[in-house]
Amino acid sequence: MRYFQKNTVSNYFLASKSEKFLRAMEWFERTGGVIANGAADFEIIVPRLQIHAVSRDDKPFLFCGDKSTSAKVFGNDFALNALGRSGVPDDLFERVMKAPYSEIVRDGAPLCEKVNANLIIDNKLKPVSYFRFAFPITFRDYPAVAVLCEFSQNLTEKNNQDFLASSKSGNLLGIAKEKPASTLGLKAQNSNIRG
Repeated sequence: MRYFQKNTVSNYFLASKSEKFLRAMEWFERTGGVIANGAADFEIIVPRLQIHAVSRDDKPFLFCGDKSTSAKVFGNDFALNALGRSGVPDDLFERVMKAPYSEIVRDGAPLCEKVNANLIIDNKLKPVSYFRFAFPITFRDYPAVAVLCEFSQNLTEKNNQDFLASSKSGNLLGIAKEKPASTLGLKAQNSNIRG
């Protein structure tokens, strides 16, 4: 049986639990989600992000970081080949998780949630519990949603201390130059995000 439970949590709560969330929230607050307004700081958090286009119904990956939860669960090969995919190999899970993305971009407001669900991994339903911070970004004039997740059991002091030491550039800006968004069928849109 499938289940999905999503509860809104305070951004203060998430920021207090994890340096990862704190850094992402500070970056968003400072830049309004416009990558060009804070590219150097964005490169620090991007290896942990999943970035989705919102101008297509399937909201495909624009980027999946090698330290993201999707990479942890489905492997680095999945992350490296995620560009253009509609999501993880569980369609129902993806539809439920992506449901608020258009609203996030339209309103220009991030979303903080605790998620308890079951996810198909290796053809078996497995329970997952994680926190996520989904926030609107402008990626080369295209509206997108960046998602930072962390499994509930990983929000420890050690993981917080290791954050900066393990941060390496995800080279998102380099990928943007190599893969034009038009190859994904994306269209630039006006949104409430400053750009």
